[in-house]
Amino acid sequence: MVPVVYGRGNFRRVRDRTSIAAASCRELACHFAGRLCRSRSLANPGDVQPGFSGRNRGSGAALRAKGPVNLVHLHHFLIASSWYNADVDSKRMLIMRVRQYKHVIWDWNGTLFDDAWLCVDIMNGLLTQRSLSMLTPSLYETIFDFPVSDYYQKLGFDFALEPFERLSNEFMGEYQRRLRECHLREGVREVLAQVRALGLTQSILSAMKQEMLQELVAYFDLSDYFVDIVGLSNHHAAGKLDVAQQWIVAQHLNPDEMIFVGDTTHDQAVAEALGITCIYIYSGHHSRERLAVGGRPLLNSLTDLYTLLEPPT
Repeated sequence: MVPVVYGRGNFRRVRDRTSIAAASCRELACHFAGRLCRSRSLANPGDVQPGFSGRNRGSGAALRAKGPVNLVHLHHFLIASSWYNADVDSKRMLIMRVRQYKHVIWDWNGTLFDDAWLCVDIMNGLLTQRSLSMLTPSLYETIFDFPVSDYYQKLGFDFALEPFERLSNEFMGEYQRRLRECHLREGVREVLAQVRALGLTQSILSAMKQEMLQELVAYFDLSDYFVDIVGLSNHHAAGKLDVAQQWIVAQHLNPDEMIFVGDTTHDQAVAEALGITCIYIYSGHHSRERLAVGGRPLLNSLTDLYTLLEPPT
């Protein structure tokens, strides 16, 4: 994806990730800051930080005058530059001129609900019964994907001997029996409450069966945070693109005003098909290496999202 820094009705592009890597920090700083901070000539990228952290009002005023900066595209820029390791206040002032997002779509499994370990454990039970090689967490996050039937085949299951539906039913029966052994990810309640306090609405879009999803969200007493909880009509996890496309038609938000938080490349594919920005969070369902392909923002924790969405003080 080509990083773009938006102003009002105009933009600048950094041509591609190769040119980003090849460019010097000073060139990148001037490329970005030249659009937003015309009031000064930058000697080095560090000179940008005072202006955006409020210590130099000239540059800060130039930024404010230009209006919102797109969060994700700017985040791409920060990752490619030395500013990614800058102090929190400086990064926040850079990133959080974003106010165009009005709705957050959350994936459930992995993103909010910590269940990757259980998926590995149950699958190893199925594999052991059939004298197939055991699955490690590392291998799981390398090969797990949608549609889930492809993942089963990679593990060595022979659908000529056992139909996928039978295997899937066996897995899901054990998953449903044990799912309450899993917990929410750290910080879920706090982040959902903080995002709501910022005035954003929220929904869940999951490949889990609808009834199970609603019951589980209610079990954790989270239902009131969401205007919609959207799952599938079955538990075979073929993917959620079709249901997502049907759902978004009924929404009154522009895709540019929505952000999708997920933990697999399938989430990115769904978001891209819908025209929605996607941000990754690592959960153990897909490896960091897989999520890093394409340069999408990758969060280490849910609280990182609030840091991005919180307006500067």
